[in-house]
Parts: sequence; C-alpha cells; structure tokens
Amino acid sequence: MMKFAIVTLIGDNQGNRLQNYALQQILAMRGCNVETLKNYSESEVSLRAKVSKSIKTVLALFIRKYYVEKKRHDLFKEFNKNIVFSKYTVTNEHIPNGVLTEYDCFICGSDQVWNADYLQNGIVNFLGFAPTSRKASFAASLGTKVIATERVGEIKQYLDSFEEISVRESSSVPILKSITNRPIRVDLDPSLLLYEEDWRNKERRPQNLGTRPYILLYFLGSISEKAWDIANQIKVEHGYDLIDLNDPGWYGKVGPSQFLYLINHAESVLTDSFHGTAFSIIFHKQFLSFRRDGIGQEMEDRITNLLDSIGLQDRFVVDACVSISKINYNEVDHLLETERKKSLEYIDRIIEKCKRVVE
Repeated sequence: MMKFAIVTLIGDNQGNRLQNYALQQILAMRGCNVETLKNYSESEVSLRAKVSKSIKTVLALFIRKYYVEKKRHDLFKEFNKNIVFSKYTVTNEHIPNGVLTEYDCFICGSDQVWNADYLQNGIVNFLGFAPTSRKASFAASLGTKVIATERVGEIKQYLDSFEEISVRESSSVPILKSITNRPIRVDLDPSLLLYEEDWRNKERRPQNLGTRPYILLYFLGSISEKAWDIANQIKVEHGYDLIDLNDPGWYGKVGPSQFLYLINHAESVLTDSFHGTAFSIIFHKQFLSFRRDGIGQEMEDRITNLLDSIGLQDRFVVDACVSISKINYNEVDHLLETERKKSLEYIDRIIEKCKRVVE
C-alpha cells in the first residue's frame, strides 16, 4: 500500500482543516495510506511559544477572550480526530531523518501553502526536501499577486524540482511561469472533490442554534455596509434571522463540523471567504461572495477564479446593483463535475507515478 504524506498549513482555520481532511479522504479512497505531517515553524515550537501558550491557558480561566478562544480551539481539536497525523514534526530548520524513508510520496497544497509573504512557507511547504520523483503539488495557492524579489531565487529552485505543478487559481499561472519553465495546471480545491453527502457525515449542529430559518454571514474581514444592506434586504423580504459567525456569541462555538452544519442549513450565505463560497456551492446554497474588506485583488482572485470556472460569475458582488436571483444548480453541477474529473485524474496520475518509483 502506497504511503502518502500531506504537507499543508495547520491551524484553527475552517477551510484549512476541511481541505486537509478532503485530500486525505481522496487519497485514502484510492487505496493509499495517508498521514499529514505536523508542520510548524521553529518559532511555533520554541520555548517562548510554549511559555506563551501556558500563560494563555492560565488566563483562559480568568479572561473571557481566552476562554472563548480555548472553546473554539477545542472544537478544532475534535475535528482533527478525523485527520491522521504523522508522528513526525517538520520545520524549515529541521526535517527528521526518518521522514524520507517513512513515506513513498509527498503532496503539498491547498490553501496558502505557497504564499511567499509567509516566511514559514519555505523548504517544507514547497517540498524542497523530497526527491522530484516522489513529490507533487495539488491545488497549491499563492494568495498573492507578487513574489518578493528577495524570495524569487529560493522559490524558483523549489519549483524547478517539480515535474509538474498544480495550483488552485488560474491567476497564479502567469506569476509562476515568470520564474519557472515547469508545466503548470489548475485544479480544484480538495474540498470540492468530495460530494455533499460526504460532508453531511461530518457536520454537527451547534448547541446554541435555534429553530428559525437564517441567513449566514461568514466574513474573515469586516462586513461592508453593502453586505449588511443586502443581508437586511433578504431578512426583511423573507423574515429570516441573521447569524454572523464573527459575533462574540458565535465565534467560540463554531469548529469545522459546526461550520458545515451552519452552511448546509442556511437559507442564504453571504461571505468573503473562498471556503465559505466553496461549501455554499457544495450544499447548493443561494449565496453571494464579496471582496474582502481592506485586502486587495489577490484575495479576490481565489473566489472569482472558482466562480468563473462553473458559470457563477454573477454571484460575486462588485457594485451596489446586485442580482440575487435563484441559482440553478443543474448546470453548475455539470461544470463542477467536469473540473472534478480533471483533478481526480491528476491525483490518479500522481499515485501511478509514485508507484513506479517505489516498485
């Protein structure tokens, strides 16, 4: 049985945890043994960080903010039980000797695992420690429009060691083509490779959720006046409640499983998040996506690239005049299935390539 190691960002982020689980499941469904490497920067495992964490744990008993964060973190820990983690912890400063012999193949992606603005995205997240024949990227996201000059040489060296490169956004292709001659393809985020019924099995109803129909607001930035206006318009027209996941009353009560439930059971979803958009599509929600407040086009592209690929360009709000007509998911599902097939064929090719090397 082929043994794969997934390398991705690890943190208390809804989309990050869900895409990690999805890639694990897709590989497991193909008969692979799959583990996710514990991937942290040296600073995160330093004594200073450990001391800081201990202090926060104590403060959690006395300060509401930390108590809420701990409750939220516990929900993420609960979901992480669905993910098989490696016994190895890797950092840019230290790759344990046993890692290369433990796994047949290494695969990195999705999320912002290749964002060059994140200094932790170095030799580990670009798989610079693994042989070309035993590694692949899948739907890696840059999350930026420009790679800083001082990092171009380093990142070019990493990219040139891949036989083929898979990214999540089409807007990343010209950026990478400017520094490498390796073939580059665009693939779906792993979360979109699983189906609605797969995700329903992982959802959990939040304890504080009432019985009234609701509009879900999931914004990683500030909610704009435009978004509030649209939300209130829908609320008045249909008599729905509003649930804002950044509200202190909700923030500490939603981990990945509760996030899935809230999107799946919402009447409408308004979001500035890629994964908020992705799961709205998976669950056939009526939704609108917005530009993230205070952040540029690099954040916008990840959403618009997805919407463009499945004919939902009009769901991205660009001005005050917005269509909130009902989405017909028949055509959307057809286009999504086409993209899904391409991405799964690529994963099958990765597996076959690694099999040949091992054999």
